[in-house]
Amino acid sequence: MPVSYWINFIGLGWVFAIVERVLNASAAELLVDNTALAAAGMLAFWLMLYSSSTWQIVGVWRSASRRIVLTGKRGWARTAHAMCLLSVVMHSAMLFATAVPQVLLFGPLAVGVDSMGSPVIKVIGKGREIEVSGPISFGTSERVRGRLNLYPNARVIRLNSDGGYVSGMSRRLLN
Repeated sequence: MPVSYWINFIGLGWVFAIVERVLNASAAELLVDNTALAAAGMLAFWLMLYSSSTWQIVGVWRSASRRIVLTGKRGWARTAHAMCLLSVVMHSAMLFATAVPQVLLFGPLAVGVDSMGSPVIKVIGKGREIEVSGPISFGTSERVRGRLNLYPNARVIRLNSDGGYVSGMSRRLLN
């Protein structure tokens, strides 16, 4: 039971927690630069997390139950059972609060579909201005940069939008 609990349950749990923190910290940047790949990576993360968590919880539960049968000692085994139950509660809360919303967002993005739609990008003012009308969806910065490359004299970008992924677009265009 100690190996099952400390290495498989706690150790792998920490690894996934660290990976989740890194992904959450860099997700916005990754989504701007590599939308489909980053979205597919987030989907893969959630799949691996919940698959391994199920394996961990079941393994620790069975190991603790076996310890009771073989040794008759219940103290640490019941503590391990309690931790398994707590883990189920925590993973259930995370499933509905974080995983499902992210899967609903990243699923379509992974296959190239952005539910926001695409903005209309026009060149106006004899090539001196570029107007972006509509939602700022993923890929908008690349489209605007393409127009800037075609019209190097453009000095103004007009945003006529109710919003979207504005911070990602502005960060991408300013680099």
